[in-house]
Amino acid sequence: MPTQNTARVPGRIQRKPTVAARVGSLLRTAGPAISTLAVTSAALAMVFGMVAVAIRGDLFSAGSGGKAVMATAIAALGSGAAALSILAVVNTTARIIVWPLCALLALGTAITAWIAIGAATDDADVSSSFDSNGATIYAVTGAVCGIVALISVLAIPARTLPGRSWTSALIAGLVVLVAVPTSVVVAHGYAHPWKSNTVAPQAVPPYPDQLGSVDYRLRLPAFDLDHNFVTAGTGFVVADGTVVRAFDGITGQPRWSFDFADIGRTHADRRPALTVTQDGVVEAVASGVRVGLDSVTGEIRRRSPSSDTQSRTGNCGTGTTRTVVAECSDGVLRLTNRADGHDTTLPQPLPAGEVLRVTALDDDHLAFLIAPTGTSDVTDVIVTDGALTRVDEFRAPGELPYAAPGPTGTLALTSNSLGDRRIVIRSFRSHHTQIHTLSRTVYPELITTVGDLFVVVPDYDELTTIDPATGTMETATTPPCSPDRYGNPELIMRVVPAPGAVLVLCRRRDDALEVVGLRE
Repeated sequence: MPTQNTARVPGRIQRKPTVAARVGSLLRTAGPAISTLAVTSAALAMVFGMVAVAIRGDLFSAGSGGKAVMATAIAALGSGAAALSILAVVNTTARIIVWPLCALLALGTAITAWIAIGAATDDADVSSSFDSNGATIYAVTGAVCGIVALISVLAIPARTLPGRSWTSALIAGLVVLVAVPTSVVVAHGYAHPWKSNTVAPQAVPPYPDQLGSVDYRLRLPAFDLDHNFVTAGTGFVVADGTVVRAFDGITGQPRWSFDFADIGRTHADRRPALTVTQDGVVEAVASGVRVGLDSVTGEIRRRSPSSDTQSRTGNCGTGTTRTVVAECSDGVLRLTNRADGHDTTLPQPLPAGEVLRVTALDDDHLAFLIAPTGTSDVTDVIVTDGALTRVDEFRAPGELPYAAPGPTGTLALTSNSLGDRRIVIRSFRSHHTQIHTLSRTVYPELITTVGDLFVVVPDYDELTTIDPATGTMETATTPPCSPDRYGNPELIMRVVPAPGAVLVLCRRRDDALEVVGLRE
C-alpha cells in the first residue's frame, strides 16, 4: 500500500489569558456598574459633606472635636468633587451623568444657603433637630463615600464606556433619594434626645398672686441652687454634668437641652454656671466657654471665651438698680454709676459703723444695713432711691444683717443665727414696721414674695405667708414636698415665683431635688 503522508497544518498556540487581562476584561464588562457606583458615591459624599457643614455649623469653632468633624466634612466634599471631575475628564459617556448631577448639587447648595439666610433673618433654627453628633454621622459617612468614589473612578477604564448612561443616572438618583432621608433619621437618632425647638413666641402669663396647689412634680439630680438653677421667661433651666436643660415652668415638661460635649467640652471640671442676662438670654459657662442660649428655643445666640470663674458677690452683698451698682466687701462700700462706669458717692453719708449688707429692693431702690459703732444688738437701715437720695431710715432691734425685697415698697429683715425666729417687715413708703416671731428659725434665703405676700419657710419644712398690709400670718396645712419613706416631708430649699406658677425646690434624702409646681 502506498504510504500516505500526513501534513501538519500550522495552527495557533492557545494561551491562557493573564490575570491582568482578566481583570481588564472584567472591568470593561462591569464598567457601567462601576461608573454608576462612582457617580453615586461622589454625589453622596458631596451631599453628606455639605449637610455636615450646614447643620449647627456654629458648634465647629470650639473644641478639637468640632474642628476634626469640620475637616472630615470638607474632605468628604473635596473627595466627591474630585471623583466627579476625574470621571468627567476620563470618561466621555459619564459626562452625561456628571454634569446634570453637578448642576443639581449646585442648586441644592443654593437652596440650603437661601434657607439658612432666611432662618437667620427670621431668628429661627432650621437645624434644630441636630447637634454635632448628627453632624459627625454625616461627615464620616460622606468621607467613606468619597473614598469609595475615588477608588471606583480609578478602576474605570480610560476608554469610553458603552451606553447605559441614563440607567446609571437613574440608579444614582434613586440611591441619593433613599440614602439622604435615611441618614437624616440615623443622625437624628444619634443626636441628644432633647434638642432646641423652634416655637412661636409665647405670651408670658402674670406671676401668681397666691401659692396655689400642687400641679406637677419633677425629680432631678442634685445641683447647686445658687449657680445651676435659674428661671427664664416662662420656664426654668438647670445644669447637670455638661448638659443644660430647660423646662416649662407651668407644665414641668422638657423644652430643650444643650450639651457642652457638642462643642468639644466633654470633661467639664464643674457643672455649667448659669445666669440670665437683661435680654432674657441664658448664659452658661463651663470649660473656658460662655454660651448664650435662647430661653425658649435653646438656640445659640452668642459664644465667647470665658475665664470659667463663677461670679461671686462681695461677702456683704451686691445690689444693682437702673442707675447704680453697689458692691460691699468686708464692710467697705463701692458705688458705680452704670451710665459712665465711674465711681460715685451717696449725697448723704451713711451712719458710722460697719456695712453688714447692701441689697437691691427693686430697680430703683437700695437698702443699706449697718451695725452702728459703739452700739450692739441693733441695725440701722437706710433706703435710697435711684438718685441715691434717702427715702427711709430706721433702727431695727437686734443684729439683722440680711434684707429681702418684698411686695411693693417693703422689705424683710432677718438673721442667719440658729434659733433666731424674728422677721422684721418694714414699709419704706409708709415708714411702718412689723415684728413677727415664728415658731422656728427663719433663714434669709427662704424669704420670697408671691403677689402681695411674703412667703417664709421656717426650718425648711413648711410654707408660711405674711401679709405686710395687715400683718396676718398663715401656714399651709399640706407641705408641698413629697414625704420620705418614713412619712416625713422632704426639706424645702427654695421657693421661686415664676410666670404662671410658683416653684418649690425640695431636697430629698437621697440628695436628688424635686421641683414642685404650684398653680392657682
